[in-house]
Amino acid sequence: MTKLLFNLERTQPTATVKRHGGGIYGEIVFKRIVERNLPVEAVYDSSKWFNPELERLCQEKEIPLHDLASGKSMQQFVNETGAEVFYTPLQLPELARLTGCRIVSTIHGLRDLELPADKFAFRYKTNFRGNVKQLLFTLFPKKWKQHKWNGIQAYFENDAVRYVTVSEQSKSSIQLFFPRQRRNRINVFYSPCTATVVPALEKRHDKYFLLVSGNRWEKNNLRAIIALDRLYTDGIISDTKTVVTGVRNASVFRYRLRNPDKFEFPGYVDDDQLAALYRDAYCFIYPTLNEGFGYPPLEAMRFGAPVLASPVTSVAEICGDGALYFNPYDIEEMQMRIIRVLNPDYHKELSSLGLKRFAAVKSRQEADLDMLIDYIYNS
Repeated sequence: MTKLLFNLERTQPTATVKRHGGGIYGEIVFKRIVERNLPVEAVYDSSKWFNPELERLCQEKEIPLHDLASGKSMQQFVNETGAEVFYTPLQLPELARLTGCRIVSTIHGLRDLELPADKFAFRYKTNFRGNVKQLLFTLFPKKWKQHKWNGIQAYFENDAVRYVTVSEQSKSSIQLFFPRQRRNRINVFYSPCTATVVPALEKRHDKYFLLVSGNRWEKNNLRAIIALDRLYTDGIISDTKTVVTGVRNASVFRYRLRNPDKFEFPGYVDDDQLAALYRDAYCFIYPTLNEGFGYPPLEAMRFGAPVLASPVTSVAEICGDGALYFNPYDIEEMQMRIIRVLNPDYHKELSSLGLKRFAAVKSRQEADLDMLIDYIYNS
């Protein structure tokens, strides 16, 4: 049986977030491999937070964990373990130099190349380095993207690497920006289903709109917040609050709320809390500017929460007819869609469409997860 070395370091926190979509993706793939009793060892970094569930799983199943904090390189671990396949759920620069085994990497998207500059990015407070990066991106978009392209190109320099991605949108993006990849087979396997947590928290009985990842400008929540704030001011909405996860208060935005009592900012929430928020939401709003796949709308659809979303990149592909779409740069259009979902009959119809779409996507996700694992071991 093929011996696999799995890169769990890519499931650990990044410089900006503790939990991220690519990391959760990697955790699910790893747990399914263990479930199938396939031979696997893993690399991680003990100097970073490591999901206790994965740590317990590795201990219980006696799966060897190799620690990057020891100072050894990925190449050294490949050599020492005798791995026949190395798999990483997120790309990393070392792929350009890794040798001695087959390599499989998931690419979730090319946000740095796809995402246009947005003046609203400056309305999210960030550190000095973040402000400088955003300024350079805005003033010199072509040079900035060329710089990013040069960095990403390193991922594609090793012909021993086999790439998979999570949506047809992401596949098309790879083939657009890196024409050489048009000659290579890039398999599409939908990201595995994350909507599995059964929330234990009691049901909320108040009505609220839900937005997530409030501190990330590319998720575009400020425009939706402004749209809702204006609807509160105009008296069009009175009995429905707004909950925004990912920030502790409105000070992260360079915008003064006119109706602060209508907004809740719970900050970071764990998986159980987030699932409960999806379950109880009157409506989920997802104004994102870029997605490789897009988990949040599906997680809302799972519970029948109507979804209003931008149709950009992969969102329309994944959400299909289960969401009502709007131009993510047009605040007034967002307001129109919010007003429409206030209609009880349409609210019920959109909820039903979302439930059907979730079931269809989940069915493909379950099949694709096992096909992805088969591909990793047999590529």
